[in-house]
Amino acid sequence: MLKAEESVSVSYRALNQSDLEELLKLYQDKLFIQGYGKIDEDRQTKQQLEDWYEHSIHSLDEYYFSIWMEGGKEWIGFISLTDFNEDQSEAWMSIGIKPTWWGMGIGTKVLTAFIDDCFTNWHLKTLRLSVFSTNHRALMLYQKVGFQVEMIYKQNQAPNWFNTDIYQLSLSQSYEILGE
Repeated sequence: MLKAEESVSVSYRALNQSDLEELLKLYQDKLFIQGYGKIDEDRQTKQQLEDWYEHSIHSLDEYYFSIWMEGGKEWIGFISLTDFNEDQSEAWMSIGIKPTWWGMGIGTKVLTAFIDDCFTNWHLKTLRLSVFSTNHRALMLYQKVGFQVEMIYKQNQAPNWFNTDIYQLSLSQSYEILGE
């Protein structure tokens, strides 16, 4: 398995309109969708993504970021914070990385930095996310950086209408990165 070199630069910044073409390609990647899940109906075409983007940049409880390699040379994915709740100091997050970058430690590197920013700069106390039980790679990543399973939605039972179990995970501010 390839690993990201310590010198490899991975960063994230606010999603902008010029990133939408790459995001659409990722949303259409069959391997990505197999692990990530169905993409929302309102984000299937370039025009739908542009409309979604125009709405999302004005939202006070949704924040979207692009992940870049080597100081902005290559777009490789996204991170989002949604359902941002200042009163409870929590948010739901999601991360998606191009399959060509899977298994190289990139997710660990960017997720660790993002989590630190969420707790330090955004003053969040809890992050939550959900993942298909069949997405072993993502589940291992989330647990590696400290997320813990707090609920399992069994397949085909409300509110889970997928053909696999969905794990809901959370991470509290007092996290400790495992495996480092």
